[in-house]
Amino acid sequence: MGEPRLRKRGLYPTLGGRDIGSEVRTMMNVLAYADGQHDLIALAERIGVYAGDLLRIIKALEQAGLIEKP
Repeated sequence: MGEPRLRKRGLYPTLGGRDIGSEVRTMMNVLAYADGQHDLIALAERIGVYAGDLLRIIKALEQAGLIEKP
């Protein structure tokens, strides 16, 4: 329950940049909408990003144990 602690899992970006907020927002959207019922394309459309951009984020979330493949 609640919001996962991204920094504790090494998922929160440590260096500044323009896209930091966007990356964290996308990561949180993946966590919110990845319900095991939709594929990568549907998830990307729901979030409003290119599906290829989600691959790195999904892999990081899997390695951190926050999501798993159905």
